[in-house]
Amino acid sequence: MCIRDSNSNLLGPGKKPGGFPLSMRVPPAKATKAKPSSGSSKKKDEKTEAEQLAEAIRDLKVARLAKLHGDKKAEDFDRLTKEILENTPNHLPVLVEQLKRLDSEANRKKHLDQLIAAADTVIAQIDTETLAKHYGVKLNPDDDDAKSERAKLDKKLNTLTDALYRKGRALGYLDTQFREGENADSDESKKRLKEIEKQFEANFAELQKWAETTDDKFVLLHIRRDNRQGHIATALKRLNEKIGRSPHDRKLQKKRIRLLGELMWDEWKSHEETWQIRRFPAKYQPF
Repeated sequence: MCIRDSNSNLLGPGKKPGGFPLSMRVPPAKATKAKPSSGSSKKKDEKTEAEQLAEAIRDLKVARLAKLHGDKKAEDFDRLTKEILENTPNHLPVLVEQLKRLDSEANRKKHLDQLIAAADTVIAQIDTETLAKHYGVKLNPDDDDAKSERAKLDKKLNTLTDALYRKGRALGYLDTQFREGENADSDESKKRLKEIEKQFEANFAELQKWAETTDDKFVLLHIRRDNRQGHIATALKRLNEKIGRSPHDRKLQKKRIRLLGELMWDEWKSHEETWQIRRFPAKYQPF
């Protein structure tokens, strides 16, 4: 298209523009997917007011569970959990809260078998076949439906990898308890250790399918596996990298001292023990 009109009432260059070409490109209409004629799931605008209200109340109850993780509120947690699961069996956010409660810093070593069972329950609710099919193809950035589906599956993928990580950590602690227990040399303990070893490796292999285990979120489990396989120097290298990212984490520093002891690097271990006192003193001098 070309505009050639000129206005003789204008002064200067505006008087004789001589016309200029103007091009316009109209993008193709966005293709819309056919809506399924029927299905078990409803979109929000397809649900009745009563259904939306029931879901909102349920979600509020689930959010409340996160504030009831302490031992003193165990009865309230169990009562509310039972109430939600009676109305919506196997509701994944509730199962996740149960897992997190068992895997708290204060509780995880007290209930390792329960923790592992809770992780298995979460993992069992996630359709890994659907995840594999979805992530096997490249996402179309212009497809809003595909992006919405990706966001939902990303959340499920994060839930899956988190449960696998927590389960692996619990298996590692369980292994340590049996190795350092009073009956560590008994046939029963040796048998159980073999079972735990098998479970740990299978769980770690499953986590590797869905996540990079050397990423910061999962690297401590990778370090534990390196250590279990006798690759102590490699474990120390990865741990030093992790400490570089979290230099004020006291537990990481203690892990480094333990690995140095396993390597029998006594001088370096002694040096780190001295620095541990300096890094984390019991008291600070008044000023």
